[in-house]
Amino acid sequence: MHQVITVIVYAENKNEALDKAKTIFERLCENQYPFDYFTTFDEDGIGTSGKDRWGNLPAVTLAISKKGKELIEQGIKFTKDEFMENLKIIRKLLKKKTDKELFEKDGGVEMFRFSCYQIGRHRGSSVWLYDNDGEGITDPEHLKNVLKKWNDKSYRGLKIYVVPADVHY
Repeated sequence: MHQVITVIVYAENKNEALDKAKTIFERLCENQYPFDYFTTFDEDGIGTSGKDRWGNLPAVTLAISKKGKELIEQGIKFTKDEFMENLKIIRKLLKKKTDKELFEKDGGVEMFRFSCYQIGRHRGSSVWLYDNDGEGITDPEHLKNVLKKWNDKSYRGLKIYVVPADVHY
């Protein structure tokens, strides 16, 4: 399966932003966990990934640009949608099944444990947006802190960039 995830990084320029993001993507693919591989949008996807699969997304864009804002909004929206879908499954099963059935997986409720796992993840297929440290942005407060982090002394003088990549899991 493929999906486009986005990393928000702080850098002096686009080249530095792309390099930082690639380091984060490499960590997210380390030992093929949680992703197998990635393709950034400055690379040839060899017909199967990146721009060959998703079209011409910018390789790097400023967070304050129209496309940057769109990528950030899309990332948090997809993360929220995934959360809500799993939460719906959990609520439904909690109403229908006893604690014993959920614990013992009676009645085919393996989906209950999987959905709980997905909600608790901070990286992987249920998280579409990542910060400068490679941590999954899983809620609006985390996103707000990431976007305001540039006020911190150690980030002064750096711009906030958004870098998408096609990942496979």
